[in-house]
Amino acid sequence: MLAELLGGVAGGALLGWINDRFAGTGPRGLLIVIALGIVAALVNIIRISNRKPDGS
Repeated sequence: MLAELLGGVAGGALLGWINDRFAGTGPRGLLIVIALGIVAALVNIIRISNRKPDGS
């Protein structure tokens, strides 16, 4: 689960930085995409934690 959260934050940071670099939008793009990455990671963590265990 930690990898899921770190991946969302790191991926968002990378994509936001690239967006800001080429679009010249300042820190807004970085912050928005990091926030979206965190939300996506939390949704995935909730989905993983709600799975039923295998019945073996």
